[in-house]
Amino acid sequence: MNRLVALWLVLGLSACGDSQPMSNNSNDNEPPRCGDGALDPGESCDHGDANSDTEPDACRLDCTLARCGDGVRDAGERCDDGNTLSGDSCRGDCLQDMSLCGNGNQDPGEGCDEGGANSWEPNASCRPDCQAGGCGDGVLDDLAGEECDDGDLASHDGCSSGCTSETPAWLELTPGPTPDGGEGVALAYDSARGRLVLFGGGPEGAYFGQTWEFDGERFWEVTPDISPVPRKHHSMAFDSARGVVVLFGGMSHSSEDRGDTWEYDGTTWVETTPPVSPGARNQHAMVYDAARGVVVLFGGLDPSYLGDTWEYDGQVWLQRSTPTAPAPRRSASMAYDPERERTVLYGGVVWDSDQWHYSADTWEWDGSSWDEVTPTASPTGLEGHSLAFDSAQAQVVLFGGERTSLYLGETWLFDGSSWTLQTHSPAPGARARHGLGRSSTGLLLFGGYSPDYPFFPEDTWVYSPQSDWPDELCADGGDLDGDGLAGCADPDCNGRDCGGGVCQGGACR
Repeated sequence: MNRLVALWLVLGLSACGDSQPMSNNSNDNEPPRCGDGALDPGESCDHGDANSDTEPDACRLDCTLARCGDGVRDAGERCDDGNTLSGDSCRGDCLQDMSLCGNGNQDPGEGCDEGGANSWEPNASCRPDCQAGGCGDGVLDDLAGEECDDGDLASHDGCSSGCTSETPAWLELTPGPTPDGGEGVALAYDSARGRLVLFGGGPEGAYFGQTWEFDGERFWEVTPDISPVPRKHHSMAFDSARGVVVLFGGMSHSSEDRGDTWEYDGTTWVETTPPVSPGARNQHAMVYDAARGVVVLFGGLDPSYLGDTWEYDGQVWLQRSTPTAPAPRRSASMAYDPERERTVLYGGVVWDSDQWHYSADTWEWDGSSWDEVTPTASPTGLEGHSLAFDSAQAQVVLFGGERTSLYLGETWLFDGSSWTLQTHSPAPGARARHGLGRSSTGLLLFGGYSPDYPFFPEDTWVYSPQSDWPDELCADGGDLDGDGLAGCADPDCNGRDCGGGVCQGGACR
């Protein structure tokens, strides 16, 4: 009996007591929590009972540091209205109380204030936001030598950070490791994450199943737990409303046509099971219509030449029948023009009257009908070319393609009425069945088949407007404009004299 009592005492003390060293919490069994005074994983600060959502510069009740936009005016702030939006009562950086702008006095955070003379008119010296007029304010000040002003201080978008016009050019990148070269690759730009997604492709007789992403500077391979089977001659488009890349069809091993639909959210691929889908096919064209929130698919090969039009809203594929439509074809290319809310289709190999030929026709889809366009000039009939919309020029760009074993390296622009041949040097080599898609730094070209060695190139090119003005938006980094100063320590703000002020976010303040 005494032994049982002793054993019970030992077990009871072990269970009820806490003989281990103290941790950050008052009890080892208590999980970490905000407000316990200990800096736990995921917390920026924790001052216990001193945490406050009303005291300036205090650690906030959610264990985050005091900051602009938290609704409390902290040291160095002129105001804080609970958000970081500009255009309301407090400027987005909390350095200017906008309610004072327009009173004729230059208050803290203001670059000027001329009262009723503040104006958005060209060449006005003070704007209605009480900042001096100049490059980046969206107003063309011709007397100041501005050639353009698109309202930002970014370069490579048609108007440079110095408000000079930019000329489009091809630049070859050296992004480090790249995907293996191959034809039939598909690209789609995930605008929500700022990543261009690449899947599949392959050299003759081979089919790749890797997923790669490109952030504007480098490629890296991602390894989702589940992926589509290796394939090429498939198509992808980014559904911006749902935040997923949509993949359909293609050709897998043993030349098997696919009719499966997949979606990629930046983490994993998921195969969807719509109740109705297009038939299995390869060499079809596909884009996302942002105005109507649907993926548009046309044509392809099954091995018959196809001329059907389908739309996918994330739930079901719906076939669209129209009185007129492009002739059945394979290896055409499409791009969506958001400025005109039209899907543009060009070329491909057309099956007509029991024979095939290279087509040079241009069609547009507005969501209800196909209309053939009759441009004053066009590229020659092509297959395996690529189209993409260049937002900097507000035009559709065409590159490359093949015609009877003649491979081209031409760049064409389409403005909605005519195609215009561009002359660029340097430029990518001639090729077909390559990928061309939007990226954060311009249109990116990768892969394809070339008639010259290496036959499946792994070079990476970007097509974007160029100038001598860099993007130096007050960020850490090197001396981008060659003046011996860098980042936020650069007082001339990309060549603009701030007159004793400082450069913040690329603008003089």
